Amino acid sequence: MGEKTMYETIMNLPLFHGVGPDHVSAFLEKTSIAFHKYSDGEVVVKKGEGVKTLKFLLSGKIRVAHDVLAGEVRIFSDFEGHEAIAATHLFGMHPHYESTITAVGDVSLMEFSKEKYVGLLRSDEIYLMNFANLLSHNIQKTTHVIPFFKRLDLSRAIAEWLVMFTARKSTNIYIDGVASLEDIYGKSYVEDSLERLTSMNLAVVGGNKITVIDREGIIDYATTI
Repeated sequence: MGEKTMYETIMNLPLFHGVGPDHVSAFLEKTSIAFHKYSDGEVVVKKGEGVKTLKFLLSGKIRVAHDVLAGEVRIFSDFEGHEAIAATHLFGMHPHYESTITAVGDVSLMEFSKEKYVGLLRSDEIYLMNFANLLSHNIQKTTHVIPFFKRLDLSRAIAEWLVMFTARKSTNIYIDGVASLEDIYGKSYVEDSLERLTSMNLAVVGGNKITVIDREGIIDYATTI
C-alpha cells in the first residue's frame, strides 16, 4: 500500500473522520502499526477473546457469527468497507469479542494497541468526538429494539437480532437454527411465523436456515405487529 493510499485509507476510517493529513502523518510516525492478511475461511477473532488492540478492516469482506439463545441459534452476516472491529468493546466491564469473525476471500487489517488509541483520544477532540459518535450509535440501536419486547414473538426476536448484530451495510445475512427455534417456540408457531415472512418476500427458509432478503423490511414489519 503506497503512502498516499495509506493516508487516504486512514482518513476514511470512521474513527479518523475529519482528521487532517498532518494528524495522520503524526499518527503514522508515532504509532507502531501492524498489518495482517487473512485467507478465505481464516479466523480473524474468536468470541471470548480479549479486545486488547484496535483493529480496522482495510480491504476484503468478513463474516460475523453471533450466538443467541444460549448458542442454540447463530446469526451470520458479511461486511466489507473501512470499519473498526469491536471498537466499542475496548473498554468497560466486558472487553471481549462477542462474535467470531472469519475472512471471506482475502482480507487485510490494520491493528494498533489500545494504549496508543487512548493517546489519540487525549491528543485531539476530533478523535474523542468520533469515538463518542460510535458509542452513541450503538446505544441508540438498543433503544430502537425496546418496542420489540412488548410480547414474545418470533418476528420481533428476529428483528431484534438484526438490529443488534447486523448493520445496514451487512450482506448475506442468515440465521442458522430453525430446529432450535421450533424446540423453543413450538414447531407450528415457527412454521406460521416464517411463512408470513416468506409470503412478504422478507426471508427465505430452507432446511435449518433462514436467509434474510430484506433486513429493513423485517424490522419495519416487527414494529407493526
